[in-house]
Amino acid sequence: MKLKTKIALKLAKELRLNLSSVQLDDITLEYMEEGNLREGYEVFVTDEEGAFILPEDGEYAYGEKTVVIESGIVISINENEKQELKKKRQKEKKRSRLRTTLGNTDQGNSKCRCGNVCKQ
Repeated sequence: MKLKTKIALKLAKELRLNLSSVQLDDITLEYMEEGNLREGYEVFVTDEEGAFILPEDGEYAYGEKTVVIESGIVISINENEKQELKKKRQKEKKRSRLRTTLGNTDQGNSKCRCGNVCKQ
């Protein structure tokens, strides 16, 4: 952890400033930025003595997302596979409905609004 960050955290604790926090799997991450957790944020956890330390590197569940942390930095926030699969299926259903609405056939032809069959 950088000296500048250590000093800022110490001051925040001493002055009882509110840090933002988010509950992951079995840990609570704290960060100095306002708003939702985002990629690039430097995050911390509190040890038994109340001191801020860097969380262990790894992946943590965050609702329906996965947060990847390396060296105390949020590297990525990804949707879980279930959520990605659900969105993919919704897109496929939407495309299928659109094809049906346009009147697509197996040959790649579709009816235009004018009623003619056009090659796509």
